[in-house]
Amino acid sequence: MHTTKVYGGSGIDNDLHHNATDPNFSVRRSAFHSLAGLYYNYGVVERFATQLPTERKSELRLGYVEELARRQDARAVRALCAVLDDDSDAVREVAARTLGELGDSDAIEPLRAALSDPVPAVRHAIINALAALRDIGTIATLLVSFDESVPEPDRIATVHAAGAWIEPTTTALLGGIVARDGSAAVRNLAQRVLDLHAKATDCAPETRPEWLPCCSTGPRRLGR
Repeated sequence: MHTTKVYGGSGIDNDLHHNATDPNFSVRRSAFHSLAGLYYNYGVVERFATQLPTERKSELRLGYVEELARRQDARAVRALCAVLDDDSDAVREVAARTLGELGDSDAIEPLRAALSDPVPAVRHAIINALAALRDIGTIATLLVSFDESVPEPDRIATVHAAGAWIEPTTTALLGGIVARDGSAAVRNLAQRVLDLHAKATDCAPETRPEWLPCCSTGPRRLGR
């Protein structure tokens, strides 16, 4: 019978961990694929998820997060939530994006808590993740809070996230943004979202594409 040998703590294991911090992306990715093979009998997701929060090297933490993202396994949710306050911007951004993709509502509260992240790209990933998790309440709260103190890129990211759902509350708020926001880019995006929502709700069933849902009493995901 063939068995997979795991070299925990061996020279091979150490060499792969060293290569996983290489400046070259291809070398890092190859090293993590090899580590996944070495950890096969222990469960790759469990092993990476366990090592992620305690790993000192940011390059390895990013590699773990990227590998967990690639595997799209809900067992990684807790570990990904734990690194939403990581020192590495890249780790936080990939973790937030992956939590949205995994679709586990347990990630909503940690993502909400991380909304004040100082890095715009991370904040936008968090906003998109909350929209993907159907946290309409938080998206609506962000829309209500729009004023000139909120950076324009953040307002654009929030409007874009709100546009993923046809939902009466956010649709009404988008109408207010079209009327009053001081940024032409934000107003134009909000108007485009409203136009797409109107098309989705007004077109007749016999002519509506399958990907374009009609509005109902609950939020509907808007096809892209």
